[in-house]
Amino acid sequence: MYKGIFWITDVENLDNNEPYLFKILTNENGEVLGSEFELNAKSKQTYNHKKTWKLLSNKLCCGKEFDYYPRGRIEIKNSTAIIYLNPNIATDEIIDYLIKVFEININTKIIKDNSEHYQCYLDKESKVTKKLIDEMLEKHKKAMEILEKYKKEYGVEEGIKRYERLLKKDAELKEAFGDKAGVFFDGEVAPDLPEYDEEDFYHNCAKKLDLF
Repeated sequence: MYKGIFWITDVENLDNNEPYLFKILTNENGEVLGSEFELNAKSKQTYNHKKTWKLLSNKLCCGKEFDYYPRGRIEIKNSTAIIYLNPNIATDEIIDYLIKVFEININTKIIKDNSEHYQCYLDKESKVTKKLIDEMLEKHKKAMEILEKYKKEYGVEEGIKRYERLLKKDAELKEAFGDKAGVFFDGEVAPDLPEYDEEDFYHNCAKKLDLF
């Protein structure tokens, strides 16, 4: 039975993750019985992810930092194995794989750890995507406020025409001077006036960000 640390770099073929498993032979109380490498955590009872990543070849690291791929740790204490891992890899298939390769045969507890300590590129990309969509939704809200103002001041038909001209101007400015030069709204995801709703807008934003 083993405790230790791991990275999951391939979710399609789990056997390809074998080089990223750092196992420590232990008993059911977590006492160290042997390890392939020197235990480099402060406790000297396990491995440290950042230090251990440096043991891998450049080919295996793929030019990435230690916190790029989703990762986790297995601790054993009082006849219980605790698997801490990034929620993105907390699937039944991956958990079963870890139990098998670490040869765990005692009571097991799973902790999906979403703390910064175990965050990876998937979490960082998710945050960036959400921020971009929130910004687009805010632009949409402002755009709809201007449209309603135009319709109220000039009538529906003339208001829509003025609004469309504003969108065109926005697109022209961005084409000439870059995204930050637009009037107020991203013409590339502008609504098909006059019928438009929030769900359609989110869909267009998501398409632009290649979410699906």
